[in-house]
Amino acid sequence: MRPRRNATKAGEPNPQSGHDEMDQVEPAKDPHKVEALERGLLLLQAFRRGDQYLGNAELAARVLLPKATVSRLAYTLTAAGFLVFDPESRRYSLGPSAIAVGSTALANTSVRDVARPYLEQLANDMALNVGLGMQDRLQIMYIDAYEGNPLIGLRLYSGTRLPLPQTSMGRAILFAYGPQKREEILGQVRETQTPEEWQATRAGLDQAMRDLEELGYCSSAGEWRPEIHAAAAPIRLPDGRVYALNAGGPAYLVPIERLGEIGLRLRSIAEDIERAMGGDGAPPDTTNFDR
Repeated sequence: MRPRRNATKAGEPNPQSGHDEMDQVEPAKDPHKVEALERGLLLLQAFRRGDQYLGNAELAARVLLPKATVSRLAYTLTAAGFLVFDPESRRYSLGPSAIAVGSTALANTSVRDVARPYLEQLANDMALNVGLGMQDRLQIMYIDAYEGNPLIGLRLYSGTRLPLPQTSMGRAILFAYGPQKREEILGQVRETQTPEEWQATRAGLDQAMRDLEELGYCSSAGEWRPEIHAAAAPIRLPDGRVYALNAGGPAYLVPIERLGEIGLRLRSIAEDIERAMGGDGAPPDTTNFDR
């Protein structure tokens, strides 16, 4: 047993409680990846919209790591200003460094500025939830969202994350990447699913790829949530960045028959955004586009 370290000052989180489980985890398979850094970033991403404070137990449950490991990561992030520790509640909130990084990233994502008037207009015209998103590992993260009808019961905000393979937005982004990168990502998805789940996922994805090739948009009718229908179109920028637009709502407001109308409107908006960002607005040639 290694000797205890000196106690921390009053009011500071203790980076060690119990055994040092971080050292017991198997080393990362990728020799170029810093696993501790990856875990720290996952800890920051555990905070969701509306989360003012989270404790070690809540963070551990969200990132699926031992509480002792989370305690050490949180202590390090607190020292760097990415978290703030409240000694009374023994909980953490996002710190100024995290907020600054997030604000800078959003400010530099100029596609949001170009897309904003289109999204607002579409949300109001069609009384739907409309969003702009990008890939975040096996999820889609909204970087902007607008609510056209406050009564429809679907609340999606900037920062909301959705599963990639079951959503129209995720499928649109996969299409824009091209076959090579698409299959690489789907291989990771397959490892997280049972054979039955994967069979259903693959069938939906294959149909979406055909729709995107032929129509320029795809849809998801109850595959993410049974009561939600949505359509999406990809955005591919000249510098290789990939995004997607989507619009959707409850099935009673967005019947399957309406998805075609929504999809065509999204495709037209996506082409306008691509042109405004320096592209030609043409359907993406995904043959060799595998960034």
